[in-house]
Amino acid sequence: MNIMLSILGNVSEVFKEEVSRIARYVSSFALKRGLSLPEEVIISFHEYFRGNDNWLNVFEGVHINMDDYRLMVIEKASMDNVNFQRVLAGLFACILIHNFQSVSNEEILVFVNEHFLKVLSYIYARD
Repeated sequence: MNIMLSILGNVSEVFKEEVSRIARYVSSFALKRGLSLPEEVIISFHEYFRGNDNWLNVFEGVHINMDDYRLMVIEKASMDNVNFQRVLAGLFACILIHNFQSVSNEEILVFVNEHFLKVLSYIYARD
């Protein structure tokens, strides 16, 4: 079972597939540790985002809606690796909030730093 994604914004089909690979990695990681997954996560990519108090900035360029943690806005960077890092952080934050109702930015940063290279190798490993 994987997180079902809805990806909004001006991004290519190749990029969407790579984001889906990150979601599969994060889903597998969470399930192996006994965590449950949200049914769907909606990721919207924007050039710039300035949310109100209802949006939590969980990682640089990653904003999650506090009323519905499954809604995520990611500010697009010029480098795909930065975007992938932001997707990883956002999905991990969604899973933590889904399971524990809270998450600290430090937990997200530790996870991203520990798993980012694994995710990149997973993305680029062609089936």
